[in-house]
Amino acid sequence: MKRFFLSASLTFCLLANVQASPTTPCVVNELEHEMINAELAMSIGQCHLANAQKPSAKEPDATVQDPLATLEYARSWFALAQRLGANDISQYLSRIDTMLSAIAQGGEQ
Repeated sequence: MKRFFLSASLTFCLLANVQASPTTPCVVNELEHEMINAELAMSIGQCHLANAQKPSAKEPDATVQDPLATLEYARSWFALAQRLGANDISQYLSRIDTMLSAIAQGGEQ
């Protein structure tokens, strides 16, 4: 029971942090496998995907530090979410693959 509350608390804190803004640092460290569920993995993937986007005119101070690494983190988290039973992940994986191809070709996203 204690582990459940710890897991629920960690999930809540991470989700609140992950969805705060597109420039928020995302989880990159490994978490205990038992504490990760499909929803958490998907949220972390979405955070990395948002950080991989070019800053918009509305956010002139936003920066993209390393889009390749950020997209690889996003792909990894989405793949984990899919393995854990999340639905509709293929659209995210396709989008990431397109963006990675554009980077490999030296083009724009």
